[in-house]
Amino acid sequence: AGASVNCPQVAFVANSPYVSIGCDWMKATNPYNKSKTIGTQEMINRCHGEGVVVNSRIYNPLERAWCQDQALHPDRFSVDVVADAWSNDDWLLFLGKTVYDRKSREFVVCIYIGIPLGSLDEAMMDVKVTNKTEVSTDAWGEIGTVIVSSVTTDRGSAIYESNLGLTKVKTKWTFLAFSELLPQAF
Repeated sequence: AGASVNCPQVAFVANSPYVSIGCDWMKATNPYNKSKTIGTQEMINRCHGEGVVVNSRIYNPLERAWCQDQALHPDRFSVDVVADAWSNDDWLLFLGKTVYDRKSREFVVCIYIGIPLGSLDEAMMDVKVTNKTEVSTDAWGEIGTVIVSSVTTDRGSAIYESNLGLTKVKTKWTFLAFSELLPQAF
């Protein structure tokens, strides 16, 4: 099972295809109950095979890499930039989490909220506090990947490689080290 919500609301393009990753990943050991697999054979049988091009009208979140990643790593909250299954040209800021039943420890659902990067570009310009303020949204990973910024269009690059005025000052520079400079209020 799975659910997806795109914000703001977008028109559904039913003839937009996506490529299934299949559901064999559901045969992996359940992270919360080592005596079970993540999914049942019945769940796997409802999926298209790996590499099959599927019409978005019959979208199945279990066939997407984001759902697989969530189910295999339920302790993480996912933040990523992914291709939009509903549009061949759009990218989404992806925020997601998997749900396992607290009592039975069985996999229940993968969920995400997708925000089109184009709408974030506009929002970044609107949230400037002053004319001299610059705003960026970065993924909190090892290198701090730029998702969207009022300064640069270098999406997917490390913050020190973007036009943000930051430099890599030491060999073992990490985004975590940079984040420690931020006020604790964040």
